[in-house]
Amino acid sequence: TARAPLLSVTVIVGQVFGASVAFAQARRALLPYSAIPTTVREAEIGPRPTLPGGPLAQGGPFLIVLLAAVYMGTHWAQVPPRFPTHWNLFGQPDGWTRKSPGGLLSMLWLGVVACGVSLTTTYGVMHWSRLTRVTGASGDAERRVRRANLSMLLVGEYLVAALVAWVLVAPTMARSSDHLPLAFRVAPFVLGAAGIATIAWLRVSVLRAQDNAVVLGDTTPDRCWTWGQFYWNADDPAVFVERRFGWGYTLN
Repeated sequence: TARAPLLSVTVIVGQVFGASVAFAQARRALLPYSAIPTTVREAEIGPRPTLPGGPLAQGGPFLIVLLAAVYMGTHWAQVPPRFPTHWNLFGQPDGWTRKSPGGLLSMLWLGVVACGVSLTTTYGVMHWSRLTRVTGASGDAERRVRRANLSMLLVGEYLVAALVAWVLVAPTMARSSDHLPLAFRVAPFVLGAAGIATIAWLRVSVLRAQDNAVVLGDTTPDRCWTWGQFYWNADDPAVFVERRFGWGYTLN
C-alpha cells in the first residue's frame, strides 16, 4: 500500500506529459497550414442565459453535503471509534479513520468548498467568457457546446457531493471497526460509473455540436498559448477561454 500513492502520481504525471508531447507534435505539424486569426470579436447583446438547471439544480450538491452532515451529527452515537474508509482489491479494509468532530467538520468544509469552486467556475464561464461566434449555425453550435460543458461540470459537482455524503454517512452504518455493509462499499463505484457515463454522453453532444458548426477555430492568438494549455493575453477581456485540446475552459 505504501507504493500505491507513488504509482498513482507517476501514472497521472505520465499521462499529462504524454498528452502534452502529443499535442506539441501535432501542433508543429499543423502550424504551416494554420489560418490567420481574425481580430474581429463578436458580442451578443442581451440578458445572459440561466445556469444549467437553474438555482434548484445548482444548489442541489450543497444540499446533499449539508443533509449528510446533519444525518451524521444526529447519529453520532452509532459511529464506532474507528471505521474503515478504504478497501483493497480483495474487499479487505486497509484504511481507517478515527471518530472525531474535526473529521466531520473537515469533510463538510471540503464538500462545500469543492461545490463552491465548481459553481463559481460555472458562473464565470457564463459571464466572463465569450462565444467565438454568436450568429448563424456556428453561434447556435457554440451555445450548445458551452451548455454541454457546463452540464458536465454540474454532473461532476453532484458526483463529488455524493462521494462526500457517502464518507459522512457510511460510518453510521458500520457494524464494527472493520466492517461496512457491502451496499455501502459498492456505492462509490456505482456513483462513479453513473457520473462517468453521463459525462461521456454530454461529451458526445459537444462533439456533435462542433461537427455541425463551421470550423472557425477559437480565434485566440497562438502566441498567447504556452504548451497549448496555459493562456495569457492582457488584451483579451475574457477571464475564461475554451481549452485548445480536451474539453472545458481554462483561465486567462
